[in-house]
Amino acid sequence: MPALEVGPKRRQEQLARFDSLGGQVLAECELLGITVATVEFYCGGREGRLPADSVVLAGTPCGDTTLADDLQNVAAQVFSIGDCTGSGLIAKAVADATRTACAIGQVAGEQ
Repeated sequence: MPALEVGPKRRQEQLARFDSLGGQVLAECELLGITVATVEFYCGGREGRLPADSVVLAGTPCGDTTLADDLQNVAAQVFSIGDCTGSGLIAKAVADATRTACAIGQVAGEQ
């Protein structure tokens, strides 16, 4: 499960603001089209259309190590850090980077 980027209090504040602006969240729907003024979708067994001046499409965040995997045959060592290993808080990325920097330092010190 991805880490929460905001706490419950901040999340509620953001949702309240979103609601006050007339925003709508459609979950688990299939996007059929976006026009200049509407979003067309299929959700809950029916097609629908809503007026919209802004659209945000969100998916499930997941890591992508494709580049690191491709570099395994090219470089002596490849380190994957941060969001490419999976979504998380900045603390995870900093911890990954610190471990990687120490590992690189150890390898450089051995030569």
